[in-house]
Amino acid sequence: DLRPGHGVLLPAVAKLLGYRLVTENPGITGAAVLGMPGESDKYALMFRGQSCLVVLLPKNRMELAFLLETEILPFLRKEPSSNKVARWGILRSAGALRTIIEDRLRDLTLNARQRVHYASYGERTDIRIWVEAETVAQAEIELQRLMRNVRDRLGSQVYGNGSDRLETVMYDHLTRHGLTLVLAEVSTGGAINREWRELAVSNGPVRFADSKDIDAAMQRLRESEDPITATCRRVATDLRDKYGTDLCLLVYNSVNPGGIQIFVCLANDISFAEEQASYGGHPQHIAESAATRGLTTLRRWLLANGFD
Repeated sequence: DLRPGHGVLLPAVAKLLGYRLVTENPGITGAAVLGMPGESDKYALMFRGQSCLVVLLPKNRMELAFLLETEILPFLRKEPSSNKVARWGILRSAGALRTIIEDRLRDLTLNARQRVHYASYGERTDIRIWVEAETVAQAEIELQRLMRNVRDRLGSQVYGNGSDRLETVMYDHLTRHGLTLVLAEVSTGGAINREWRELAVSNGPVRFADSKDIDAAMQRLRESEDPITATCRRVATDLRDKYGTDLCLLVYNSVNPGGIQIFVCLANDISFAEEQASYGGHPQHIAESAATRGLTTLRRWLLANGFD
């Protein structure tokens, strides 16, 4: 926990490096703040010691990976290490397991000055591409060539690059095409809700089902004796009608003796796009996967119906 006055990490670092604790953000003198300090899990702290560099990252794996790729590694790569020129880029993908991504890129032609690495979390995989060359121009040409090759092989599974977030990409996608959507996350932790509320503007594309409607949906889903997919369809249709939107995205986390299942139902005026998957493991990881499943279901439907 990086918040001032919380946990033992900041006091330990202050003692180790000889810095002073303070009550206001970032909670310690001498720290460089990277990311969004207003959000408790979206920033990192960096300290320079006499012979070391200390970086404190949030415990949320998704935010940790994002900060590592967009803030920490770019900073470290600015440090001169050789007379060669290095360039790097990140492509962000969702909708396929890391093993599938790696398999599709397995025979990608690389030389000794080129590397491809992967980072996965919440069913999203980041592809990190690094190249080294004699000049800036050569490095940039090779980097763009490799990034094109990766995009060609992965197709629509690549949703962005650099600092793009899937939540932001999909919110902008809805805005660009003038589509409205009501979001209902039931027993999932509300990961999409949190991200989209930060982006929300008046007359924006997303409506958020209120707590009363979420509770009613939860009761219907848990008590229905019909197949769960049929109940999801009815709940999504009713919410879409009530909020008067083009689409309803329902994401439901069902916990039963057989394990945990995530159900996704995207309702439009004539049909449904659905997905379900079974999970085990840490609740935070399941919540991240539920958010990814919901967003990739929405993305696939938009692309399949001409909203590219």
